[in-house]
Amino acid sequence: MMSARHTHSVPGLLPFPQRNEMARLDAQISYILMCVSLLISPLGLVSPWFWSLCALFWVCGGVWTLMKKPEAYQTVIEDHYTNVINVFQVSVVLIGGGALLVWALEAWHLLFFSWLWLMFRLGVGVFKLTLFKPYYSPESY
Repeated sequence: MMSARHTHSVPGLLPFPQRNEMARLDAQISYILMCVSLLISPLGLVSPWFWSLCALFWVCGGVWTLMKKPEAYQTVIEDHYTNVINVFQVSVVLIGGGALLVWALEAWHLLFFSWLWLMFRLGVGVFKLTLFKPYYSPESY
């Protein structure tokens, strides 16, 4: 977290007012890409090509976050990037395991509960980002 007394600048980064706004915009782009993926994923039950579209949006959101995290260094919302990266990494395991269970046992439970967990984590992140609050800060609840 950045202190108001922290005065030295990091080479190659924007000054703080612009850096906060750019970090917020980049986090919004990440959340939008990942939320769109989750919202259209139930359509994969209707037509299989929606799964590819979901995967494309999901990976784009995760990679965008990974690329833009260094630019959000010491901003108010730097921990939103940590949240999105954690969600992205956990989703790889959950979706992989869920797909394996669907293939082997026709059990959709893990994918359903993964979808709920991912939607909750991203929804809380979008809510806190809208209020311009850090994700993990106790006073932001």
